[in-house]
Amino acid sequence: MQINHSQRKNLLLALIAFNIFISLGHYIHNIIFLPHYHEPAWITPSLIDSVWFIMTPFSVIGYLMYLKGRTKLAYWLIYIYCFLSLLVLGHYIVTPIGMLSATIHLIIFAEAFAAVVLALSVFWLQKSSVIIESAMSDS
Repeated sequence: MQINHSQRKNLLLALIAFNIFISLGHYIHNIIFLPHYHEPAWITPSLIDSVWFIMTPFSVIGYLMYLKGRTKLAYWLIYIYCFLSLLVLGHYIVTPIGMLSATIHLIIFAEAFAAVVLALSVFWLQKSSVIIESAMSDS
């Protein structure tokens, strides 16, 4: 499937916006219902805030770099964001699965799923760009 540059930008923007929305929802839920996550005492709402404010700019700056044509840097920044977002699975390292509610499992799954979809989409954009560039240079 071939899509033009405008469609690529829109797809990337939509996926990043969706990821930010999902992760923001998770982080807000985590702050409000922190005792239900059964986290260690050193995990505080301010630490949770900090993590979100550190990881999210990677996706935003990545998108801005994409718009400026710095695609290699853009892809790397977005991959870093996806990796950081997948750290949500760390909840299962510090808390036994049975201690978390179905809502928390759903929120964790949604954020991890969104990150994987974004990473796979970026990979697809990256590989399809190489194919398009190669075809254009052959002409």
